[in-house]
Amino acid sequence: MNFHLQDGIEKGLVENDKKDHGEDERNDHEQDGRNDHVEVEPLAMTHETWKTELQVCLKGKFYKAVVRPAMLYGVECWPVKNSHVQRMKVAEMRMLRWMCGLTRLDKIKNEVIREKVGVAPVDEKMREARLMWFGHVRRRSPDAPVRSCERLAVVGASRGRGRPKRYWGEVIRQDMAKMRISEDMTLDRKVWRSSIRVVG
Repeated sequence: MNFHLQDGIEKGLVENDKKDHGEDERNDHEQDGRNDHVEVEPLAMTHETWKTELQVCLKGKFYKAVVRPAMLYGVECWPVKNSHVQRMKVAEMRMLRWMCGLTRLDKIKNEVIREKVGVAPVDEKMREARLMWFGHVRRRSPDAPVRSCERLAVVGASRGRGRPKRYWGEVIRQDMAKMRISEDMTLDRKVWRSSIRVVG
């Protein structure tokens, strides 16, 4: 969506190695709070209307138009970890089951529920958002403010113990490898969009 691009410069391409452990925890709490908030969105409609009068396909359209954009706002700039993706998937499936009047006790596969409501997996939509933003950035002039972070150099910083934290660029490289696309394709906006598009 366009509002991703409008706020992108303010959010920046966040480099994960600039965050300490406490900041990672705050990000996790922020994500949990956002997921809790968007799960309340469908409840703005009366319970009986949502439960009986709306077809499942319409509930899916409502979810894609209102709930998911709020949940994915700013995701294109996250140097996501596997734990972040897993939390998003769990939150989404909890909402989709509720929309269909189901619980985990019904033992219906996630794929069946997704097909019923016409919603693509949230991790694929997260990847689409990241690659869309990456293409937007790469089409800009090298002197554009949004690309200034590519020339940043951290001086005097030392890496702490443990596994190195993920960079946003590393996530993008993994996304492109998975989709079998190359960076030079970003120059053609139409080709790039069609290559990264996820239906649903």
